[in-house]
Amino acid sequence: MLDQRRLRNWTYLAAIIVGAIVLSRAPLILVGRPMVHGVIDPARVVVWTGAVALAVVWAVFFGVLMFRNQDEFQRQASQVGWYWGATLGLAVSTPVFVFIALGGLRWFWPGVPTGPGPSRAFMIGYYLPILLQFTGFLVVRTWWRWSKR
Repeated sequence: MLDQRRLRNWTYLAAIIVGAIVLSRAPLILVGRPMVHGVIDPARVVVWTGAVALAVVWAVFFGVLMFRNQDEFQRQASQVGWYWGATLGLAVSTPVFVFIALGGLRWFWPGVPTGPGPSRAFMIGYYLPILLQFTGFLVVRTWWRWSKR
C-alpha cells in the first residue's frame, strides 16, 4: 500500500500529465488547427500559444507541489537525475545534431527536405531549448546564491 506522501505525488504527476494534455489540446476543439486552407490564421496561433503557455504554468505549479511533497532523499535524487540526465542527454544529442544539420539524414531518408531553410529551422529548434535551459540555470543559480547570503 502506498503511503500518503507517495500517493499525493502520483496524484500530482497524473494532474500534470492529464492537465497539460487537455490544456494544450483544447484549442483543437475550440478554434481548430492554426492553418486553414494553407494559410496561417494569426488569431488561432495566439490561442494555441496561450493554451500551451497555460499548460506549462499548470505543469510547473503541480511540479512544485510534487517537489515540496518529497522527502530530502527524493529531492536529492530528483535534482541529481535532472542535472546529470539533462547534461548527458544534451551531450549525446550534439553529434546527432551535427550529423542531421550537415545533411547526414539523407543517407537514411533520401526524400528529406534539404537546403538552407529547413537546416536553419532545425538549428533554431535545437539551440532554443539549450539557450533557454542555460539562461534558466543562470537565473536560478544567481537567485539561489543571493538568497543564501
